[in-house]
Amino acid sequence: MKIGKYIFLIIFAVWATATSCDKLFNDQIDLSTDNNENCDCQIIEEPTTYDVKLKVTINDKNPEVPITIYFGNIERNNVATTITATQALTTVNLKLNHDYTYMAKYLKGSDTIYVPVKSRLKKSVYLCHDDSCWTIDNSVINLKLK
Repeated sequence: MKIGKYIFLIIFAVWATATSCDKLFNDQIDLSTDNNENCDCQIIEEPTTYDVKLKVTINDKNPEVPITIYFGNIERNNVATTITATQALTTVNLKLNHDYTYMAKYLKGSDTIYVPVKSRLKKSVYLCHDDSCWTIDNSVINLKLK
C-alpha cells in the first residue's frame, strides 16, 4: 500500500512539473502568434508607462472634475497623482503593471458624489510577423456620473 502512495506522488510531481514548465521559462511573456497578414502592431517597443483615458461627466454643475488616483487600495492613501478633468475624455500617464484606484468627485444637487474604480493597468505581448507587439489592458476607465 505504501508503494502505491509513492507512485501516486511521483506521477503527480511529474505531471505538475510538465504542465508548469512553459510558465517557468516564459514568465514575463504571454506570446501568442498572430499569423494574420493584417495584424496591426500599435506598440512595438516595450512600454513602462501609458496614457490612460479617463471618461468623466462634464456638465453645468461639474465643469471641472477632480480625480485622485491611488496606487492599490484607497485605504492605503498612497496617492499616485491628482488631476482636474475639464473635458469628457482626459488622459493621464501612469506606470504599467500596477493596481490603481481612480476616484472622481462630483457635485449633484447639494451632495458630493464619489465614483471609484479599481483596475490593474498591465501590458502583454504577442507576435505579429515575427515582431513583438505590446497591448495595454484596462487603459480606458469609466468614471462617469450615473
